[in-house]
Amino acid sequence: MESYETILTRMEDKYYELTGLEPERAGDTEIKLRLLAGEIYALGAQTDWLRRQLLPDTATGIQLDKHAAICGLSRIKGRKAQGDIAFSVDMPLEFDVEIPAGTICTTADGTLNYVTVSDGVIYRGDSFALIPAEAENSGSVYNAVPGTITTIVTYFSVGLSVENSSAFSGGTDDESDESLRKRIEKSYGNISNGVNPAYYIKLAKSVPEVNDAAVIPTSPGFDLHISGRGYNVAQEVMQQVQELVDENICAGVTATVKACTIISSTIAVALKVKSGYEALTVIQDTEAVIREHYGSMGIGEEFTLAALGAKIIAVPGVENYVFTAGQDITPGRDEFVAIGSITISEMR
Repeated sequence: MESYETILTRMEDKYYELTGLEPERAGDTEIKLRLLAGEIYALGAQTDWLRRQLLPDTATGIQLDKHAAICGLSRIKGRKAQGDIAFSVDMPLEFDVEIPAGTICTTADGTLNYVTVSDGVIYRGDSFALIPAEAENSGSVYNAVPGTITTIVTYFSVGLSVENSSAFSGGTDDESDESLRKRIEKSYGNISNGVNPAYYIKLAKSVPEVNDAAVIPTSPGFDLHISGRGYNVAQEVMQQVQELVDENICAGVTATVKACTIISSTIAVALKVKSGYEALTVIQDTEAVIREHYGSMGIGEEFTLAALGAKIIAVPGVENYVFTAGQDITPGRDEFVAIGSITISEMR
């Protein structure tokens, strides 16, 4: 697409060619040319945007969601990070301190909020209570290392101190355009005709919580194994998929929805942080990238350290890295690779 300056120059050249005059910089003609060039540029930009949204290989955001809907797919929503927050007082009190669900705590800089999900009590004579909480919103940015959540937002008449003594984890971002685009492209290669196994895979993946599905033939039907993003889906999701399959299955065919077998993968990596970057921030960003990589793994998809390493080295602030634990894994047809544990340290 031509830039505004290119369009304006071309118009000025054409004006000179037709009139033999150069428009004065502050004159009416020049102002009109500039206004017209701006409108032409805006129209070109809008047309270029529309052209890119017409096909799923270039569409983005909401427009890509619409392409996915045509294929019976939807963007996988992110999850909220979860963990425990320790509430404490300086010394044991002579009365109970009730801490209701919905109590809000935040990080030291006040940018990320976490909310308790159940009621808690610091009982008389005690000075401490550990209460489960979750991030205010979904997203990997809410995965917090110990000691990150240090401020209470909700007012209490008694002075309370808070801290997450353990990490908050499990937070994931909404599925990226790149990941959704790959699923759309993959669906084009699977003709859904009601007897093709791809038809039932597409049915299963139409349920938002289902990240991937695989068909294992049996007699006289098949087992349909399903998984979430880095975890096995809940029982109610499996029941939802089973009902969906039962409603659409061909006569004489039986299908059983099952969970996959999880292969636990342990990863330890040491990072060399670039000068000028905060090590803790780089470590948190790296952990988020690792979790996203595992979360995108499909059933039967091979896990390689090389593929993970390529994403780690692309994290801003990572100058170099070395795996101190971990190995390539080739899962079976009804298995998928998921996080067992992650250890990230800084090279010394």
